[in-house]
Formats: sequence, structure tokens, C-alpha cells
Amino acid sequence: MHRTNKGQAIPGVDVSAQVVNCFRAKYPNISLDKFAHFWVTEPAEELAKRYLEKVGKTEDLTNCLRNRFFLESLQGFSVSAKKQSIY
Repeated sequence: MHRTNKGQAIPGVDVSAQVVNCFRAKYPNISLDKFAHFWVTEPAEELAKRYLEKVGKTEDLTNCLRNRFFLESLQGFSVSAKKQSIY
């Protein structure tokens, strides 16, 4: 957590990462994240639930699809790079 100049705690990147991890763990068949469930905590789940109430009920699924897109893009890049390697 980061602190404002008045000493109030505000969520940082670590908190958003925990929330997104909860989303990926909820739909592992879509996110293709087979490890996310290892890092789910009750406080993160509660925060994820509150986030969905504020932002929208489909945001968890959207995050999983985004995660899958980047994973598949990186995997494709890796395969392409190996084919172009001169070694």
C-alpha cells in the first residue's frame, strides 16, 4: 500500500495484481492460468467482489480473456522467434 500525504492508505499495484489473480483463478479454462488458484486469499477475493460490484459484473471474464490474449500472443512470438533463430 502507498500512503497519501495525509497518511491514508491507497491500494497499489500489488492490490490490483491480487484482484486480477482472483479473476484468473475463477476462470482457469478461459485465462489458461493453471497457477492462479495458489495465490488467492480471502481479502483479495473480498476486494475482487467489491470491484465487480463497482465496475461491472463481466470485468472478471474480460480480464481472463485479456490474459489469454497476451499469453497466446507471447507464445506465438516465442515460436516465431525460435523458427527465425540461426542457432
